[in-house]
Amino acid sequence: MTLMLMLNRMHPGTEPVIRSQSQLPLAIKLRDQAVFASYYAGPNAEIVDQLQHYPMAGGGVIWLWGDSATGKSHLLQAMCAEIAQSAYLPVAQIESTGPDMLRGFDRFQLVCLDDIDLMPGNRAFERSLFGLFQELVTERSGTLMVSSTRAPRELTVHLADLKSRLLSGPVYRLVRLSEHERLQAIKQRAQRRGLELTDETGEFLLRHFKRDMRSLCDLLDKLDTAALVQQQRRLTVPLLKSAIADPDH
Repeated sequence: MTLMLMLNRMHPGTEPVIRSQSQLPLAIKLRDQAVFASYYAGPNAEIVDQLQHYPMAGGGVIWLWGDSATGKSHLLQAMCAEIAQSAYLPVAQIESTGPDMLRGFDRFQLVCLDDIDLMPGNRAFERSLFGLFQELVTERSGTLMVSSTRAPRELTVHLADLKSRLLSGPVYRLVRLSEHERLQAIKQRAQRRGLELTDETGEFLLRHFKRDMRSLCDLLDKLDTAALVQQQRRLTVPLLKSAIADPDH
């Protein structure tokens, strides 16, 4: 079974899902906030600018890598949000679909494969990926974008021709945000949701909860729900404590 997703520009409140060819919905959803405007670039500003201005018409390969919670999935989905004929494929969700997991995706203009290092040395995946490269990039001048947590040189790839092809385009490394930058990032994300996050509350979050951006964004989702329930759009420390203490929020 092939997993497929065609993305148009996302709007707040939408939850596009990946569907199989039989149109049965699968449990893979994209964040409605995963667009370029909601990504706080910080030290990665030059990379984000390069991605936004990448010449799609010429095709090629883009490799994005960096530590976990640096925003790789966000940027892959943001790329898809900009391109109508695009497909976002998290490798963790497609690995069980068999050796033909990537067949048929050459019809898109952009294909984004998230976390390719989850299949180290998987020969079936390598053959499928090599075939996708040949059909999408070489024959149709499409663009293939991949992400990994580890550096490209550290990945085990048995097909030498595949690794050289994947490294034929730009390779970008994302770096983690500083504590101050993380505070600015969650304030920006809160503002896009119509929430007011005070410096006091933001600093409290950073002192008392996990500081990686993925955890902070998940916590902000929870605060958004709590604020809606309490009809309070200003995020305060008491509201934060109440939301965390209440498992129903």
